[in-house]
Amino acid sequence: MEQQTFHQSVRKILFISQCFGLLPVSNLWQKNVNKLKFKWVSIPSIYSGVILVLDIMEFGVVIYYIWQTGVNFHTSGTVSLFFVCIWEHIIFWRLALKWPKLMRQWRQVEELFLQVPYQLYVTFNMKFWIWFWYLLIMFGGSCEHVLLVFNSFQKSDLERRQCNLNVSYWETLYGRERPHLSMVIPFQYWTLPIYEWLNLTLAYPRSFTDVFIIIISIGLAARFHQLHLRMKAVQGK
Repeated sequence: MEQQTFHQSVRKILFISQCFGLLPVSNLWQKNVNKLKFKWVSIPSIYSGVILVLDIMEFGVVIYYIWQTGVNFHTSGTVSLFFVCIWEHIIFWRLALKWPKLMRQWRQVEELFLQVPYQLYVTFNMKFWIWFWYLLIMFGGSCEHVLLVFNSFQKSDLERRQCNLNVSYWETLYGRERPHLSMVIPFQYWTLPIYEWLNLTLAYPRSFTDVFIIIISIGLAARFHQLHLRMKAVQGK
């Protein structure tokens, strides 16, 4: 089995996650961990910062909307969603500050397991299992999101036809999905892709946080498995 370092196994997954505003570390695509850096003024940091600010601003509008209309089951769920997802973005920001140093230290310790005699006991395909669980969990999360969006489309169309609303289908959807924003921002067609992208940046961390914990666990399990096999091989000698 080819040598598999933890960073090389997860770098593409973490790069995909950066597209959703998580873990803004520069050079994350690079194989060499020494090239990893955190910069406040960089494309990943600015991009993640813009997403975080927009999510926080919308959360503020949600609070204002609840202040004006009162609390109900739907709005309490919206508050919980925004709070949890924004907090997850903040956690990954804090982790990004330490990630380059953490990966260099991990790689330094990992070097021992890539050499003889531990190299002989590489039987656990770390990269395969990391990608397997990532794709499985994110596929489940994607299916959930698609079903929720489809349900919203269906209910919006039903509401527009039954109530004989003199507005477009997309405006009805906007009012249903983001009643807090419709109270302060007039409907515009060109803003719909932006709102949906912000939806994805809120939805992605909910699944990826679980994936991230699993990824770290697999990385540690792979090395402990080598250690276990080595100890078993020399036992009694």
